[in-house]
Amino acid sequence: MIQCKVNRKSYYQHWSLTRPSSMSIVLLLTLVLPIIHCKISFEKMTNRDYAGSTYFTMKNASLYECLGWCREEADCTSASFSFVVNPLASNQETSCRLQNETLSTKVAQSSIGPQQGASSSSSNPQKANNAYFFSKLHLRSDNVCNRLWTFERYPNRVLRGLDNAIIYTSNKEACLAACLNEVRFLCRSVEFNYKSLSCHLSEYDRRSPGAFPVDLIEAQGVDYFENACLQADDICQDQQIYDYAKLGLPLNKIAYFVEQNYYPDKELLVKSQSGCIRACAIENEFICRSILYRPSFKQGQPNCALYHLDHKTFPDGSETFSSANSPFPLFDSGDTSSVYLEASCTNDSVPVPPPPPPPSSSGPSHQQTTTLNGKPSVIPASTQPPISSTLPVRDETKMDPSCDALGVCYDVTLKCTDTRIIVN
Repeated sequence: MIQCKVNRKSYYQHWSLTRPSSMSIVLLLTLVLPIIHCKISFEKMTNRDYAGSTYFTMKNASLYECLGWCREEADCTSASFSFVVNPLASNQETSCRLQNETLSTKVAQSSIGPQQGASSSSSNPQKANNAYFFSKLHLRSDNVCNRLWTFERYPNRVLRGLDNAIIYTSNKEACLAACLNEVRFLCRSVEFNYKSLSCHLSEYDRRSPGAFPVDLIEAQGVDYFENACLQADDICQDQQIYDYAKLGLPLNKIAYFVEQNYYPDKELLVKSQSGCIRACAIENEFICRSILYRPSFKQGQPNCALYHLDHKTFPDGSETFSSANSPFPLFDSGDTSSVYLEASCTNDSVPVPPPPPPPSSSGPSHQQTTTLNGKPSVIPASTQPPISSTLPVRDETKMDPSCDALGVCYDVTLKCTDTRIIVN
């Protein structure tokens, strides 16, 4: 196992300066170069797992607790975190397994052949459902963010033709550190070839807008990584929009899948759907890529869930939603009134097409634009809640408590049908 060691060696450089006068002054200048300590972090894979030796298992622990244990344990090289829906109730149960040996850091002789210096490689992982796999990293960079993981890893995948720089490093961790230390451009993704030890740095990732293709293609012996340390205002170069996930499935079925199969990174209480969107747009503890707004939740309970996931995060993409076969919890119809929206990037040269109106929506079609982190954030008309023509329109002068911040009002009239009630 690679240990995170501190290099205590000092480097000295001497200059001897002699004046032409009778008195000679020799100046000894000692320069101690700054020592960059390697920091412990993690790379993450979604719905993938590696075989390994598990030495400790925790039930119903949070993701933060799971990685906290692995970070502090010197013997822990990887952690597997899974979450499943309890069939008797609509809640998730979690499992955390800590491993002291894992195939994720073994050399895959079958794919790249013997190669000195390749301390890790892209062995083929196993498919998994509702699971994250984390491998511990030791990165020599002062730019490692204070987040649960630093990179999202996609084994045996590359993003063709979008490299800003190509360098050669001794191993994968040095390549990832080079991405974090890059100052000429904002490094959003990186690829490492375990055979040639080439490191490809790019300011683009799969979500970058433009005319070029941004789909990953298969490449044995090469791993693709996305920088998870991006701040909220660096995720998109221009504007960010929130819209329904266009997966060819009913919107309520997609939202129900998210409720059952996404692990929430943060849950909070907001007044409206736009408040949930804003919370995602300014989130800095992780890259927020989607939201689930639940207007029908009980008063006082969190009605806004933020996720680092979107449909592109899954290795199988949109097929993950269509091929889901998880059973509904008991007494659950499989339907939901929640609204699921995904964030995406666009730019001025690529116009934002008007999204199709949601089913049962009869309200006017328009876009709502706000400014978040100094950049415009467009909320397409399709993300607005359906407005029924039978409901009253909100009067701003009266501030009707039965209307929300977006002007959607609800009929809260109570009808008493029991005539035998006697009021003293």
